[in-house]
Amino acid sequence: MLNEHHLLDSINEYFKKSWMDEVLLMALLIVIVEQLAQRSLQKSTHLWDIDYILGLLCYMLVGWVLHYSYNQYSISKINVVWSCSSIIISILLGYTLYDETFSIYKIFAIIFSILAILCIQ
Repeated sequence: MLNEHHLLDSINEYFKKSWMDEVLLMALLIVIVEQLAQRSLQKSTHLWDIDYILGLLCYMLVGWVLHYSYNQYSISKINVVWSCSSIIISILLGYTLYDETFSIYKIFAIIFSILAILCIQ
């Protein structure tokens, strides 16, 4: 029988050696802020209203996080994790918040995105 403490120690050791945890957190932060920016710009009715300014500020934050991330990790890792996370979250948000349809193609997109993130390690 597998010792639970050994398993938890192994997982903890893996994450200490892995770059993926911080890259994934950075990518998720970028995706969330980018989604806020897109939603704000979509709601904006004219230049320089509050939604427009919020959208621009969110995109500035995306740029700052990308700059930080590019100085810590390779561009290919950041971009793959960011792009794939964006695909997954956009599909899920579209389905849950905007009543978009969920198709077999979107399921495949999510599966292939997860595989791409796992393969980039």
